[in-house]
Amino acid sequence: MIEWIYRKSQQHFITAMMFGTRSFGVVGGCLVLVYVIMTTDMPGNVQHRFLELGYSLIAVAVSVTVPLAWYNTPQLRRALRMIHQGVPLSAELSRQATLEAIRFPIRQNICEAIVVPCTTAVPMCLDLWLRFTITGDLLLQICLATFLGVGLVLLITFFGSEQWMSVAIADLMRRGGAVDFDQLPPNHLKRRIMLCFSVIIMLTGVLVGALVHQEALDLTRGTASSSSVQRIREHAILVTGVAIALGCFYSHWLAQSITGRMGRLISIMQAVQAGDLTVRARSTGNDELDFLTRRFNDMISELNRQTTCARELNQTLEQKVEERTFELSQTLEQLQNLDRMKTEFFSNVSHELRTPLTMILSPIQQLQAHFAEQTDGRIGSLLNVAHINSHRLLKQINQLLDFSKLQAGKAQINQSEVQLNAIALRLVEAAGPLAEQRGIHLVADLAELMPVTCSDEDKLDVAITNLVTNAIKFTPYGGHIAIRTEALAHPEGTRLRFSVADTGPGIADQDMSKLFRRFVQLDGSLSREYSGTGLGLALVRELVELLGGTVGVISQLGRGSTFWFEIPWRPTLTDSVVAEPSQSLTKELAFSDLKDCRLHSEHYESRPANPYAPLILIADDNAELRDLLVELLRDEYRIVTAKDGLDALSMLERVTPDLFISDIMMPHMDGQAFCREVKRRSQTEAVPFILLTARSSTLMKIEGLDCGADDYVCKPFEGDELRARIRALLRLRRAHVQLDMRKSELEQANAELGRANESLKQAQQQLVQTEKLSSLGQLVAGLAHEINNSINAVYNGVPALKMRLLKLRNQVKAEASSEAGGKLGEAFDKLDLLAGVIESGAERTARIVSDMKTFAHPGRERNEDFDFHRALDLCLNLSTKQTASPIQIKRNYGELPVVHGPYGQLHQVFLNILTNSVQAMGPGGAITVSTNRVKHMLEVRLRDTGPGIPAANIRKIFEPFYTTKAPGVGTGLGLSISYSIVTKLGGSIECVSECDAEGEHGTEFILQIPVPRYLLNAESGVLASAR
Repeated sequence: MIEWIYRKSQQHFITAMMFGTRSFGVVGGCLVLVYVIMTTDMPGNVQHRFLELGYSLIAVAVSVTVPLAWYNTPQLRRALRMIHQGVPLSAELSRQATLEAIRFPIRQNICEAIVVPCTTAVPMCLDLWLRFTITGDLLLQICLATFLGVGLVLLITFFGSEQWMSVAIADLMRRGGAVDFDQLPPNHLKRRIMLCFSVIIMLTGVLVGALVHQEALDLTRGTASSSSVQRIREHAILVTGVAIALGCFYSHWLAQSITGRMGRLISIMQAVQAGDLTVRARSTGNDELDFLTRRFNDMISELNRQTTCARELNQTLEQKVEERTFELSQTLEQLQNLDRMKTEFFSNVSHELRTPLTMILSPIQQLQAHFAEQTDGRIGSLLNVAHINSHRLLKQINQLLDFSKLQAGKAQINQSEVQLNAIALRLVEAAGPLAEQRGIHLVADLAELMPVTCSDEDKLDVAITNLVTNAIKFTPYGGHIAIRTEALAHPEGTRLRFSVADTGPGIADQDMSKLFRRFVQLDGSLSREYSGTGLGLALVRELVELLGGTVGVISQLGRGSTFWFEIPWRPTLTDSVVAEPSQSLTKELAFSDLKDCRLHSEHYESRPANPYAPLILIADDNAELRDLLVELLRDEYRIVTAKDGLDALSMLERVTPDLFISDIMMPHMDGQAFCREVKRRSQTEAVPFILLTARSSTLMKIEGLDCGADDYVCKPFEGDELRARIRALLRLRRAHVQLDMRKSELEQANAELGRANESLKQAQQQLVQTEKLSSLGQLVAGLAHEINNSINAVYNGVPALKMRLLKLRNQVKAEASSEAGGKLGEAFDKLDLLAGVIESGAERTARIVSDMKTFAHPGRERNEDFDFHRALDLCLNLSTKQTASPIQIKRNYGELPVVHGPYGQLHQVFLNILTNSVQAMGPGGAITVSTNRVKHMLEVRLRDTGPGIPAANIRKIFEPFYTTKAPGVGTGLGLSISYSIVTKLGGSIECVSECDAEGEHGTEFILQIPVPRYLLNAESGVLASAR
């Protein structure tokens, strides 16, 4: 009903509500008047005045409270008017109107509690008291009945207003009237219930009290009669009926208010339980039930949000799991293919290596037999070194072959009668002398009753040999090794066990899982102490498992390790053959890794014929390689040796070498750390340093050069090549010393060259301003041609001049006396130095001419494979070498393909840009290199943290001969040539330089090169075939 009135009245809803609630108030007021007349003994004229005045004051109260309601609801009435007109409400107006509707019942009731009594009960009592002479008891009875009646009416209108306003509040909240109920004062149900029943009780008490008081007065006056008794009975029944009616009314209203909302809340809960999270319970008040309803709505909203998030998260996770599963399956397939290809490669290479290795071993053995009785021990020692290392190589090849067969599933078991004790005893006899040389006590504890089994002796031989070799290798001087065999009873049958226990360093628990993996060593750092390929234990496991056995290890860090394997005992066949002693590994081949073929002691010091020969310090943990280097160099140089980096550093306290040769992988201190320490010391920072290693990857070379090494030699190497590199570095060392002596002359020459370059730059700048680029190219081409013709004569004449000087020196040296020859030799040395200076200047001029020719006539580079990342790494290394300040390099490499074509000139582009960046930055600068593929373009970004380029200069930096550097530092052609190279390849180059929000300056060059057409065609073909 109320909702229907709200929809119909809309903008006049406040007025309709007031008249609706006032009607109940008017009825209640009239009933109060009738009750007072019935329960009091008023004279006729007083009754007439009381009724007349009562009806008038009730009308006045209604007339006053309606405008009061309008005054308390300005925003609400405005909002209702806009709703009626169809005008959208703003959020603020909706909020204010909702707040007024919520606060209205209490505010209106407080105002009416002051205004209504003042306009009804007070004037009536004053008028009766002043107009008529009535007793005080009657006046008191009239006042009490009137005020209680007014209170009862106010209570009824309050509850009615609250009921009517709930409809408007719900509609406003649907229209966006957001209200924070927590900020409003709470409206407690307990107080409301206590107030309702207190008023009912007080009203009942007053009614009964007034009736009793009136009848008591009658009895006192002696006017009581049977009619009075009947009237008392009737009045009592009326009072009881009124009290019961009021109690039932208020009880029903309170019960309906509570149970109705609870019923709606329960229905909402049932809907949520059924899975509908979109329903919400309506809350228009601020009592406990409304608070519970709002919290329940919040809980549903949060549950709905979490359910939605969980559903989306599950969908995302399922999609990611599918994608990752697909990627992992592809990766696994690729890894399996790579592993198969690696195994096939090892197998093929090992087969191919056997033939040349046989051609090496046979001549060595013949030479050993030939020189066996000669007295030249040096030749025999060298042949012994070659013979032992050839056997080591053959052993590695055999292991690779065995392993590749096992991986390919092609390994076969050659069944024969095998006596495990016999194999172990034979290998112990072969390894005993080698263990004794290392100060290791080797014992064999073999079971007395070891049954003969049917197995493969060759494979058992390999497994036992590898275990014994590892034990001897890792056991320190004075240690113990125990070899045991035993037969064990097992539920599945007898098992034969072989074990090797040592007193080595032991193995940490976290490293146990890595022991039997292929190509894995526990210490893979550059400073590892023990060498090896990581194949031995993996091969043992594969062979033992092939024979149906198991392998394991028991180890305690610092106490030693025990490696063991068990194989099942199998009865010998009637037609089986008794195995001969294994020939797969001879005694020499079995323990060739442990044989010592050293020629000299650890701290060998050679003394050649020339006591002033350069001194070379050799640091290598491999004694045999140290001996080889000594044999190669001792005739020309003085040699001192050290067993690792720390040992070499200690020797620097008593010797000052002219050159260092160091291996990279050494214990205690690796070669790179040794090189950095040498270059850090002022007395040795200029001494040449050669790194010697078996790792030939480009990354290792770059790391070696970055740590300060002057040269990098990979194993295997030629002796002549090593001697040539040493001679070249020593010449550079001498040149460096002589360069310090001629410093003043070079400074003067540099000043003159700077002035000449400045003059040339000014002339070229004027030429650029007066001529266009087309004529400039012709001029540069002609200039380069003329300079090239002139410089060719100098450049080609210098070698001839040196050759003639050399011949003349030799002729004069042969004819002149010793003293005169010495003076002439010094003169020729000066002439050689001057010729070198001329040649260096000619080479620089030739490079400048080459840049000018490239600018004037850019030719076509030859087609070749080009790797962007490798080229960038090379150019970064070269450019950062030009400054002594540390520069931080950040690489953000994307996936760029290796392209084939005329891309070689990009080396010059990268080097030009990076060199400019290095020269522009101060100490602590950083260069960031990023690569990425953007659609059909290959993008390279080179960014530095230098001072930046002014906006006015950015447009000029690609112009020929434009430079901001000091005179004599650059020609101004680098970026111009770079621009020509990139545009010739169909790409673009862009420079961006600005100051960001943090105030950090920097410059970024962005290069974009088109993806070659053949790659795009290939990708299109792959896509088409996939479709």
